[in-house]
This record gives sequence, C-alpha cells and structure tokens, in this order.
Amino acid sequence: KLKLNLLAQRLKKNNDIELQVAPKAVEHISDLALDSHSGARRVDLIINSSVVTKLSKAILKHMFSSLPLPKSVSLTTADNGDFELSFSCVSSQM
Repeated sequence: KLKLNLLAQRLKKNNDIELQVAPKAVEHISDLALDSHSGARRVDLIINSSVVTKLSKAILKHMFSSLPLPKSVSLTTADNGDFELSFSCVSSQM
C-alpha cells in the first residue's frame, strides 16, 4: 500500500490527478507479490509494469486528444485479474 501511496502522491504532484485504489486492487498486487525472495522488488515490478504503464498510456491519450485531463482515477481489478482504470473529470474531494 505504501508503494501505491507514493504513486498517488507523484500523480497528484505531476498531473493534479487523484488516485483512488480499491481494496481489491491492493489485495491482487499482494497476491501477485507473494514471492518471499524478492520482497518489495516484486511489488515495484508489478506496479511499474502493470499499473504505471497502463496509467501512463491512458493519461497520454487524454493529453494528446481533445479530452480534458481527468481530476481523478480509480484503480481496481477485474474478475480476470486485469487492472482497470476509471477516470473522472470531477474531483472526488469536496
């Protein structure tokens, strides 16, 4: 969860986008990283190769199209294990 919080801080600082992570996504990352030999490196690999890559591509798509940059993004996991992103142009904070 710490690694995802760092990602959320970076996303907010660099793009002014809030990241909400569903408990299901945190659990899925934990399950994928159950290799005790690689520890936190495995979590970094999963987040960087799956979440950050998908998130970066989606943000770039918004930036290079006529779509407004979203104010928030939600990360969850589909039933098949894929990470899913949902964007909103409305801030989740009130």
